[in-house]
Amino acid sequence: MNKLLQKGGLAVAVLATLVALMGLGIPSQFVDVHAPATGDRWRVGHTYAIEWLGVEVAGPYRIELQRQPRGKWEMITRSTYGYGTDDGWLAYDWRATGPVTRRAQIRITALDHPEVVGYSGIFTIYRDSHSAR
Repeated sequence: MNKLLQKGGLAVAVLATLVALMGLGIPSQFVDVHAPATGDRWRVGHTYAIEWLGVEVAGPYRIELQRQPRGKWEMITRSTYGYGTDDGWLAYDWRATGPVTRRAQIRITALDHPEVVGYSGIFTIYRDSHSAR
C-alpha cells in the first residue's frame, strides 16, 4: 500500500477517495493508465513499461492493444499483477511489435471486476531504418 501512496499514485488515490466521499456518481473503482500517454512514440523492438494504477480494485489485470480506432484488440498478456514502480504505479514490460500505427491504444481490465477498464492515450508505434523487421 505504501508504494501506491507515493508520488503519482498518491494523487490518484486521494482523488478517488474524494470522489467516493462526495458521491458524484463517478465510479470509485477504476483503472488509471499512466503510460503510454497521448503522443508517446514507441519503437518496434524496444521494451517499454505499460504503467497503471488500479483504484479500489486489485489484480490480476488483462492488457490489450488496439492499433486503430474500432479495430481488433490484441492480447498483450492474459493475466498479470504487474510490478511496482518507484512512483507508485503498477507496470508491465512490453516489447513493442509491428505493424506500425499512429493510433495505438492500450486497454487494461481488472479480471476480478471486468466492468473496471482503463485506456491509455493514443500513441504511435513506429519502425525506423535501424529497427528489427
